[in-house]
Amino acid sequence: MHGASGCAVVGLYVRGVPLITLHESKPFANVARMTDRTRDTDGAPTSTPLARWLDSVVPALFASDAALSRAAGVPQANVSRWRRGTTGTRRANGQSTLSDPPNRRGYYDAKVWMGTKTDGRPDRRHIARKSRPAVRRAVRELERKRDAGIAGKPGRVPTVEQMLTRHLDVVLTQRGRAPRTVDDYWSKCRNDIFPRWGGQRIDRLLPEQIEDGYAEMIRAGHAASHVRKVHAILSSAYEEQVKRGNVARNPCRLVEPPALRHFTACFEPV
Repeated sequence: MHGASGCAVVGLYVRGVPLITLHESKPFANVARMTDRTRDTDGAPTSTPLARWLDSVVPALFASDAALSRAAGVPQANVSRWRRGTTGTRRANGQSTLSDPPNRRGYYDAKVWMGTKTDGRPDRRHIARKSRPAVRRAVRELERKRDAGIAGKPGRVPTVEQMLTRHLDVVLTQRGRAPRTVDDYWSKCRNDIFPRWGGQRIDRLLPEQIEDGYAEMIRAGHAASHVRKVHAILSSAYEEQVKRGNVARNPCRLVEPPALRHFTACFEPV
C-alpha cells in the first residue's frame, strides 16, 4: 500500500494483530534486511533484533490459550481477554460481562450489574451455568427483572422459616402485637407452616404447593378456620417482603383458602 507521499506502508499482521508497520521508500527492503539471518566471524548463526523478536512472539501468537497461560504463569482467562483486545478495559456500569472460556469446574461465569448496595458499593450478581446459551438466558432474565424492579435485594434469599421467624420476632413485636397473639402465630408456624414449606426459598414457593398444603391440613382434620389463619399468617409475612423489594410477588394471593361453613339455625314454632 502506498501513502500520499509515494512511500510504501508495509504491515505485518499475525492472527489479526498488527506487529510491524514500516514506511520505506523501497518496499520490503528494510524488512528483508532486518529479518535476514547471517553468520558472525566465527561461523555461528546470528540474527537481527527484529528476527529474534519475531522468533519469540510469533510462536506465542499461534499457541493455545492454555499453553500461554502455563508459560506466562497467568490465568487462562487473562490470555483470552488479551487476544480479544479487552485487556485494560472496563465495561460501563449497567453492562453485563460473560466469560469466554469456562472456569475450572466447566461453568460459564457472568456478572450482571444491578445498581448499588445500601453502602454505595456496586451490586453485581454472579451467574454460573454449564453452557454459554444457558448463562446468556439467565443473564437476560436477571436483566429483565432488574429493569422491571422485581429482582430483589443482593445476598442469599431467605427461606420461609427464616422469613417468618424474623416477621414474628421483630416486625410484629415492634408493632405492638399482643404476646398471646404472637404465641398463637408461633404455634401454627411450628406445627403447620415450617413442616410443609419452611425449607423452601421465599422466591420459589409456588401457589400449587400452598394449595397442596391446605388440602393436607383439611384431610388431617383441621377446621377451615384454622387453615384460613395459617393462610393469613403466611400471606402477611409475604406482603412485607413484597413491599420491601425482597421478593417479586406474594404467592398466597393466587390461592383461595377454604371457605367457612355457615350454619342456619331453624326454630320450630312452639
